[in-house]
Amino acid sequence: MDVEERMDRIEVGSGAKPTLPEKVYTGRDLPDSFVSRTSELWVRLVTNGALTRTGFEAIVRDQPYNDCGGNIELPSGGSASIATPYYPDRSYTLDSFCLWQISAPPGTELSFFFRVFRTEYLFDSMSLGSGKEPAVNGENYAITLHTGRKLPNPANITIGENNAWLVFSSDYSTADKGFFVDVYDASDKKASTKFKPKEGPKLDTGCGDIVTVTDTLYELKSPGSPAYNPMMECTWLLSFPIAAELYVRFMRFETELSNDLFEMGRGNDPDDTDSVILSHSGSDRPDDFLLNSTDLWVRFRSNFLVEMKGWIVEFDSFPDTTCGGQFYVPEGGRTAIAAPGYPLGYPPNTKCTYIINAPPGKRIRATVQTFQTEGARDTLTVGDGCSKNDNKTIHIDGHFGFTLPDPVSFLSNEGALWMEFDTDVYGSDYQGFAISFEDTDLTFNGPEDAGGNPIYQCDSDTKPPLSKPGKPKPEGNPEPGPEGKPEPGPKANPEPEEGSGFVPGNREMY
Repeated sequence: MDVEERMDRIEVGSGAKPTLPEKVYTGRDLPDSFVSRTSELWVRLVTNGALTRTGFEAIVRDQPYNDCGGNIELPSGGSASIATPYYPDRSYTLDSFCLWQISAPPGTELSFFFRVFRTEYLFDSMSLGSGKEPAVNGENYAITLHTGRKLPNPANITIGENNAWLVFSSDYSTADKGFFVDVYDASDKKASTKFKPKEGPKLDTGCGDIVTVTDTLYELKSPGSPAYNPMMECTWLLSFPIAAELYVRFMRFETELSNDLFEMGRGNDPDDTDSVILSHSGSDRPDDFLLNSTDLWVRFRSNFLVEMKGWIVEFDSFPDTTCGGQFYVPEGGRTAIAAPGYPLGYPPNTKCTYIINAPPGKRIRATVQTFQTEGARDTLTVGDGCSKNDNKTIHIDGHFGFTLPDPVSFLSNEGALWMEFDTDVYGSDYQGFAISFEDTDLTFNGPEDAGGNPIYQCDSDTKPPLSKPGKPKPEGNPEPGPEGKPEPGPKANPEPEEGSGFVPGNREMY
């Protein structure tokens, strides 16, 4: 680069004919590279008659769109080139998923001409189709998972509409040069082969279930063996009535990256995007985590392409096993209380007194989920109000044994329930009890503060709303992990596997 400063200049721009320049260069400093907006560019040298300089030398080459995906708009009669990331300077990136969306003016058709194709055989692939994105059932795929070192067959194809997509995916091991494809307005350059969408297989939405989990350990796995089925959309609605919090761990996870998606969320509406807490695909197992939600939805969607081993997820339900105290039902939610030591056996010579507060101005629904105590010796009593000295309605009166009480489910008549659990001096290996307490839409004319706002019936000093169900935690305390809680079911928790993502003392709370 050597032209007279300010007096001589080099102008460059996009297109076949010079117009207003997009860049102007002068002097001796090497300028940055220029990338045209179309497949043609012009260069113009403007000089005066004063001085003679060496001039300039430039290298012009095809420069494709080689970002990992993006939106590409073709003008009428225009063209573009698309390539894998870093083409042609080096190999593409590993463990990638790239989606290009190509659009042209209405009434236009798009033609694709593949010039170069080199990917790791079987593991790194390219697909091409019509429309704005790949269809789950494959009906708009013109080229499906092409891989290796040969050009696709056909190597030149016209998509019969003005929108098309191109997908490239690579695994975590070997990389190659990648691919390079030219895209044209078909009115300027049409391929000999024309693609039209076909009718694909129907989506199976009959899988999934509605499950109420009353065990402390529950396992859910993807349908199908040894691999899950194609073209599924399965939804499970899971309710854990004996849980104050849940510990979630994945024992296996292997799905097609970006195409076969596992999702989990709070509540019972999978279409509520705000409820999503996990959205995952691929072969990396998600980390274990704690949840303070006791109603969850799980959705798994697979497309028509690759089926893999799938996933297994376990849920440990942890009711609050504290012996007595103030407890709080979350607004619109639920919590659970169980006998100390549940489900491995409660201690002897114990009296636990509980006060369960509904959200201010509300009533509670209590449901006994499990009951197992030593006959006539270890008893449970539940009544309305803040204490048995209130002499209000008794819903469960000294119940014991192996049967559920009658009634097994009941509504408080006001904004709180008290509960008392008494055991004798002998101790027991019996489970004890587990009871869920749920907010209702039923109101109660209870106490109010000076401003007329409802407050907790039995704890006027605590200000709603609480951050999580169960007992309020002092500020600054970390959320509890499973340490110190009873092991789920009759078996102990296994040691975490190497590489499972489980790090003691470093769990995430969602």
